[in-house]
Amino acid sequence: MSRFCFSKGQRSGIFFLILILLFVNIAMVFVPSRSELSVAEYAISNQKSPDTLKSPNVSGEDPVYKFNPNYIDDALGYRLGVSATELDRIYAYRKHGKFMNSAEEFREVSEIAVGRYHKIKDLLRFPEFKADDKYGYVPIVKKRDLNAVDSFELRSINGVGKVLSARIIHYRNKLGGYSLPGQLKEVYGLKPAVAARILRRYEVVTPPEIAKLDINTIGLKALAVTPYIGWEFARKILVYRSHNGRIRSLEELTKFHTLTEDDLVRIRLYLKTE
Repeated sequence: MSRFCFSKGQRSGIFFLILILLFVNIAMVFVPSRSELSVAEYAISNQKSPDTLKSPNVSGEDPVYKFNPNYIDDALGYRLGVSATELDRIYAYRKHGKFMNSAEEFREVSEIAVGRYHKIKDLLRFPEFKADDKYGYVPIVKKRDLNAVDSFELRSINGVGKVLSARIIHYRNKLGGYSLPGQLKEVYGLKPAVAARILRRYEVVTPPEIAKLDINTIGLKALAVTPYIGWEFARKILVYRSHNGRIRSLEELTKFHTLTEDDLVRIRLYLKTE
């Protein structure tokens, strides 16, 4: 008797087992698995709208904050996708002393592409206005604190790049903070026109609290690193002090060193006589 012979019941069982296996294989081909459904559902639930995918910050750099487009520069314009031609139209408009006062006026002046305009219009910020009996409506200029501005904000001003903005902040730290608006003009490489442009938007709102040093007791090294003094002037002061005794007023410094009244105003910020 052959060992491969099956009874009728066994043959029926094998037949149904084959049918079940065949059905399972067909189901696996035509019905997505649970994991495949999860991936598909995840992709749909996380799909981004075109507005989200095409935000103004397409370069992945620092976020762009609200800004006054009257002071837009090449760097900020590039980040926002504003073309060179559109920027030139804005610069020409401002060169004639004109000022954009609304997002619609910005669109008309720049002739910016409609799609890009709608992407950035919510970032545009314009000055408020107040009624004036004689001249109608005039802009309310709310200046920010020159001692609080950061380098990123400074770079939104036409003519100020990474290098100059870093120098402005570095010089502010060296002085202990800007006490006078004119000190901004002392920054190396900062053109007077650009400094004036900065001062139209920023002013010294909170002057720094500087602990003045007594010129009659201060040592050479501490005196030399005091703003507006330096090593040569510091040595002259100590020589004068050793020959003449106590310095009674800072005006005495003009006896042995060339100083203007503006120089004395600045020196008085850091030194005193007691």
